[in-house]
Amino acid sequence: MNSNLINTSINNTYSHTNHSNKRSKQRGVKNESIVFILENATPIYKQGFCFYSLKNNGKKEVPKSLKRDSLMNLVVMTSGGGEAIITVYKNLKAWKNIKRKHKYLS
Repeated sequence: MNSNLINTSINNTYSHTNHSNKRSKQRGVKNESIVFILENATPIYKQGFCFYSLKNNGKKEVPKSLKRDSLMNLVVMTSGGGEAIITVYKNLKAWKNIKRKHKYLS
């Protein structure tokens, strides 16, 4: 395992990096929200990373403990292989901004 990874694992598949753990706490994002995004969002592979974000027209069943509006703006960025969560952030135009990214870093 990479030295950046900490022991916080989600669903025995994903692990937080130190950075993502710190940012999710700063931004008030629950692990339950991250799990919901990772399980229900369509992955977008750009620039060697994998971005997860719900599309606005998604009709997914949202648990009552989560707010739909906050999930629509949430982006979870994982490593290319998908085993480590790199960062979590909120963006009002998340889907549009991710789609506009270049496929590869230049």
